[in-house]
Amino acid sequence: MAAAIAAVSGVDAVFVGPNDLSHAMGFDNNWKAPEVEAAIERALCAIRDAGNCGGVIALTPEDEDKYGQWGARYFAGTTTGLITQAFQQAASAGGRRPAAGKLGY
Repeated sequence: MAAAIAAVSGVDAVFVGPNDLSHAMGFDNNWKAPEVEAAIERALCAIRDAGNCGGVIALTPEDEDKYGQWGARYFAGTTTGLITQAFQQAASAGGRRPAAGKLGY
């Protein structure tokens, strides 16, 4: 299906939504399941082979490398990944940190 979408005249890019795909395949939000990853790979390769620009969520540099090898040319979610990491670091720091200064209005 990805190749057919990528071949539509006027379509410049095709985004593969891994979370939507994993749900549609019956894997809930486990888009790292081997079957889902294989489907992502097939989709990105088909988009690339159709001469179009494929995109996907990549939360780590390793994800970007892997998906890039499969043909992805743009990535969404790195900002989300950075924010998630910051929240995890703040949560593991043991609570609130003192304010850097007094807020004034």
